[in-house]
Amino acid sequence: MAQTLTDEESRILRAFQRQVDRLRDSSLNPSGPLTMKTTVSLSFDTGNVETHFEAYDETKFQAQLPILRQFILQDVVNFQRVHNLVEKCCDRSELKKWNRLTRQKWNETLKGMPIESHQFFHGATQTVEQAVESHFYGYGGLFHVDINKPPESETERGIRETTVQSAFPDLWSCLHNMHAVINLWLDEPTREVPVLPTD
Repeated sequence: MAQTLTDEESRILRAFQRQVDRLRDSSLNPSGPLTMKTTVSLSFDTGNVETHFEAYDETKFQAQLPILRQFILQDVVNFQRVHNLVEKCCDRSELKKWNRLTRQKWNETLKGMPIESHQFFHGATQTVEQAVESHFYGYGGLFHVDINKPPESETERGIRETTVQSAFPDLWSCLHNMHAVINLWLDEPTREVPVLPTD
């Protein structure tokens, strides 16, 4: 049986929605399809392989990472925490099914591996979650610099940044879906819930 939302829990859900809205209003929410492109170049003289990935503008992407960080790390609007609140307090089974599917997709995305060319040509094995952690708190971290980490090569930095960028559309989709679940639950309780995808 669903439990009643406390005032604090309600504020957490609303804060989650506000932060998702900030991403929605940012330049990371494209007006049309997002093009992701990987190029591979081989030097016949040295045998070195270089890979280049293009998706989001790097400066604009970096500017929005503090918001994304809140959903992944132990912030008040952490994705897992919000999922658990919905699971505990929502009394609509169809929304709880969306909630569970969304968390499954979120977890699968964080466990995802680097793009294939980085795995094949560079032996990259860092998961998305590890890449995010390193991006935020590693050798050249955005929020904290770990002076005990070994220096990164340009290739390693590029792979890490690509891994985070290439995962973002799936993470964004999960955040968008969770926002919709909360909205249908708390604000539009009579609106029909979309059918779960079957694939």
